[in-house]
Amino acid sequence: NIGHLEAAASVAGVIKATLTAYHRETTPLANLQKPNPSIPFRELGVELSDRTITLGDANRPVRVAVNSFGYG
Repeated sequence: NIGHLEAAASVAGVIKATLTAYHRETTPLANLQKPNPSIPFRELGVELSDRTITLGDANRPVRVAVNSFGYG
């Protein structure tokens, strides 16, 4: 995690997504303290990376997404 980069945020997001897919593991989200209790993460099938998470076995494809608009 390298912080706020404004216009370069999307480039950092693509680099992080590429490394995540290559190494098949996530890195913990910076500054994640308490997820929004109004968002039904489990029902949506979404897991926040509050720790390193291994992404499945090597025989299955890994999909990552980038959401970096440059402004919070």
